Amino acid sequence: MKKTILILLLSLSLAGFSQTSEIELESVKARFEKKEFSSEQYQIMGKEWNRLIANFGGYPDFPVNQETKRIEYVFIDTLSGFTKKEIFQRAKEYTAINFGNISSVLHYEDYESGKLILKGFFEDYYTKEVSWWVNPSKELLTKIRCHFTVEITVKDERFKMKITDPMVEHYFYYNYLEHSSQMPLSSLYPITDSDPKGWESRLKELLAVKKGIMNYSKSQLTYILNLRKDNNF
Repeated sequence: MKKTILILLLSLSLAGFSQTSEIELESVKARFEKKEFSSEQYQIMGKEWNRLIANFGGYPDFPVNQETKRIEYVFIDTLSGFTKKEIFQRAKEYTAINFGNISSVLHYEDYESGKLILKGFFEDYYTKEVSWWVNPSKELLTKIRCHFTVEITVKDERFKMKITDPMVEHYFYYNYLEHSSQMPLSSLYPITDSDPKGWESRLKELLAVKKGIMNYSKSQLTYILNLRKDNNF
């Protein structure tokens, strides 16, 4: 049995490359050591985990600041030929275009230091498997909203954006009315703390959030770079 456990632990550890993947591994190991399930169930869980990771093309790892232990994305780009003023103004313009009322998301602005701090968000959808009495198994298109803090620092030909503190807002219906609840993104993992039936839905949600953050950063940079193109008319 020890040999089987070792093989499963090794295969699970190879499934991801981040600190969060290690948390998944430790979670399964801890549950097994507490005798929450048999070695046979442990093998089934290991196979299911590896199947999901293979299907999704890897674990949706999030960068973690080793000092604060918080999720933190940092993007730094060189924008040749762009002045500090141009980058600063384009960053503000994109904020207004992307979020609407800029005053509701912009929390700090100081041109001298080249600093902008805002509370942003995006919405996305993923399919979640649910069970109802009329239908024992059904995939439901589920809406989420991800809130996050954006810290932008600019100077001549340089642009830095830091995204931290992602919070996930889940939507649900009760008494025919839409309600929502917020929780830190980090509360969604370890995924393996939950029933294996819910692993796929959690992975889909984490992937949707990661995709949204990456899309936001790319579209922000693209808007700045399109300054010359927008003014060429």
